[in-house]
Amino acid sequence: MQSENDSKSPSVMPGEVAAARTDRLDGLVRGGVRWALVQVVLMRVLGLGTSMVLARLLSEHDYGMVAQATTLTALLQTVGNFGLGAAAIQRASLKKAQVDNLFWVSAGLGVLLWCVCVMMGPALAWFYRQPELVAVSALLGVTFVFDGLALQPAAILTRQLRTRAVSLVELSAQLVAVVSALVAGLWGAEYWALVVHVVVAQGVRMVGMWMASKYRPARFTPGQGTVMFLRFGAGITLTSLMFYLSRNLDNILIGRVWGSGELGFYNRAYFLMTLPATLFVQGMGNVFWPALSSLQSDMAAFRAMYGRVTRQMGAVGVPVAIGLGAVAPEVVRLVYGAKWGVSAGILQWLSLASVLQITSNTFQWLFLAKGQSRPMFVVGLTQTVVFALAFWVGVHGFTLPLPLPLPLPLLESQNGVWVLPGGGLGVAQAYAVANVLIFFPTVWMSHRAAEVSVRQTLGAMVPIWMNAGAMGLVVWWLGIQLIGQGIHWVWVLIAKVSVGVVFYGIAVLVWMPRTRGALSMLLKRGDVSLGEDEPSAKRRR
Repeated sequence: MQSENDSKSPSVMPGEVAAARTDRLDGLVRGGVRWALVQVVLMRVLGLGTSMVLARLLSEHDYGMVAQATTLTALLQTVGNFGLGAAAIQRASLKKAQVDNLFWVSAGLGVLLWCVCVMMGPALAWFYRQPELVAVSALLGVTFVFDGLALQPAAILTRQLRTRAVSLVELSAQLVAVVSALVAGLWGAEYWALVVHVVVAQGVRMVGMWMASKYRPARFTPGQGTVMFLRFGAGITLTSLMFYLSRNLDNILIGRVWGSGELGFYNRAYFLMTLPATLFVQGMGNVFWPALSSLQSDMAAFRAMYGRVTRQMGAVGVPVAIGLGAVAPEVVRLVYGAKWGVSAGILQWLSLASVLQITSNTFQWLFLAKGQSRPMFVVGLTQTVVFALAFWVGVHGFTLPLPLPLPLPLLESQNGVWVLPGGGLGVAQAYAVANVLIFFPTVWMSHRAAEVSVRQTLGAMVPIWMNAGAMGLVVWWLGIQLIGQGIHWVWVLIAKVSVGVVFYGIAVLVWMPRTRGALSMLLKRGDVSLGEDEPSAKRRR
């Protein structure tokens, strides 16, 4: 059976659903990565363009209200697919009848969660003191029906590494949603423009997944091992619930304690912070963890693929994350306008958290590829506890009676002591600290579960962190000097970006030969899969 990267898409056979062929995995992954990059880059360009327009049409209150509503929908989303998509992708052998059963379960869950969303609307409105949330949550709940119907068709495409089809569907859905949101925003729909964007995107995505996969469900058939899939999905769901709490409790607390306006500033900063992680991690996840699942019986190839990918993604994603923090004031003004200046300080701290997330977000691939849902749950629970404590402290703020003999960047100082200000900025500071605390326990547990060397991953990342950090300090210092000279902010942004690119480029060429080799192979051949980087290969020869 040929793959769609060979111009012919694999079809759903009557008895069994095909997976990606391991003898052609290298080519599938390379082609998949190219399409994943195209998808993520274009979707982020569309997202940024939409934000640049809507941020000037809508207020921070509009963004904050929709963010308040999504604290409910995001919670229900962790239960919405019950890990059934991952369960279908991870299985080495999968029958069509099993997919059919999973489809009916996920479709039923989607309808059920829409009803829950409608019933919980009044409680959500009471919690945030926003009566408009009743109608907003009811309309957003429709997306659960769309997701439930699209889950198994999307899982089939992902399982077969048909990344081109998935990317085209996602891009088409995003394009239609962007046009719909812009029309609604220009029409004066206020926060409804953001709701329209979400609902339209999921609806078009559902239609596209059905068309691309050519999947058509049959009736539910007992005795197909559905309970086994549900057990695996339960572990994924519990972990997803933990990750939800660790990643969304900040929005809940800010929205409750400080209101929709402060949450709007935080939400827009968080959106920009996710750009590097989304581009270099989440966009690749649909390619790499299914590919790693296919290599479970070949641990040498498994480790080689994971090691290569983490080095390449870190070499590009980490300097982008640090650079984003260094140019935060100018980027926020460029994207959102002058009225969103509060988001700049928040973005600086969130970008520091993003530096470690470029790597730590890939750890989930290891758990999923090896089917290790239990240790993944333990990691999720640990992160939830640490982040919850950090967010609680950050949202309320406090004064730490420690003298600061020298002024430190980004820290607020009053009478020589460090003041955690509370609100969105305080949460962002606490979030950055919490990411440092949980990073090393997470890397140890994930690598131990997948039998991958911790030394390999840290050895690849430490030089990248050091050189990218040095670049960030240089760019930050340059900005202070230029602003002090009264230079216009646009020229400050251009100067910062130019110096940062040159500095990091020289660092890669002079001090990071292995990273240079990995990036060279990525740029020349799109090689992100198996094999060695150029310096290692030369030494072996």
